[in-house]
Amino acid sequence: MTDWQEWHGHYDDRGSSLSRRLSVVQQRLDELVSGEVSVRRILSLCAGDGRDILPVLTRHPDEQRPEVALVELDPALAAAAERRAADAGVAATVVVGDAGLATTWQGTVPVDLLMLCGIFGNISEADIRNTIDAACAMLQPGGSVLWTRGYFTHEDLRPQIRQWFSVAGFTESSFDSEPTGYGVGVHRLTSKTCAATVPARLFSFIRFCQLCSSLRRGADGGGPCSDYLLKLFSPFLVHRRFGPPYTRRQLATRQAAQISCYATENGTIRL
Repeated sequence: MTDWQEWHGHYDDRGSSLSRRLSVVQQRLDELVSGEVSVRRILSLCAGDGRDILPVLTRHPDEQRPEVALVELDPALAAAAERRAADAGVAATVVVGDAGLATTWQGTVPVDLLMLCGIFGNISEADIRNTIDAACAMLQPGGSVLWTRGYFTHEDLRPQIRQWFSVAGFTESSFDSEPTGYGVGVHRLTSKTCAATVPARLFSFIRFCQLCSSLRRGADGGGPCSDYLLKLFSPFLVHRRFGPPYTRRQLATRQAAQISCYATENGTIRL
């Protein structure tokens, strides 16, 4: 089982922030599909097994269900999404590929709803801004973006993301959050003009690459930065992948290097 497959398992823990976030995402999606503004086409990037979208669409009659394209890099999760869609009787196109590359989904846009869930917590601030700026070129006039971003101990970027959407010509429809947990936003494109173009690459999943690089640099000498990163992220790393706790040196060298390889090769380790 890969890290991102195990990550999806935490949806089943009803006490987790991830599970509560899922409920909010589904609620907001249901409202959008049922709303006055027609939602006929949906594109979900880094869609996982489709559990945030597909169960919601089963609540709507066939004639009200939009066309859905799910983009997911992990073949096992993509196959799970296909099975989920088939079991639910929902027509969905599942694309196995890198959602950060425009060539993966360029034939799908423009859409009425762009879903960016589980992305903004794993990419650079520059890539978040680039993705928001490009969103208007991926949407039909009046289309919406449904996005997520959680609270991090070292920063809370959610207010800044909301501001970036405003600058990019969007109006906030809703924002749900926990003080130190999830954040779920819906922003509607209200600008009449869109001068943005979609770049060849929207984003890259880099957060764990940067983390592990810092951990390896601090393996021998320590220091405030590496100590802080270990305190912040070691519980996640040990719990998610490596079983019993490792010493600081073990985690910072051998194990961190393994995660860095996964992040570089697959780009889909998520929080």
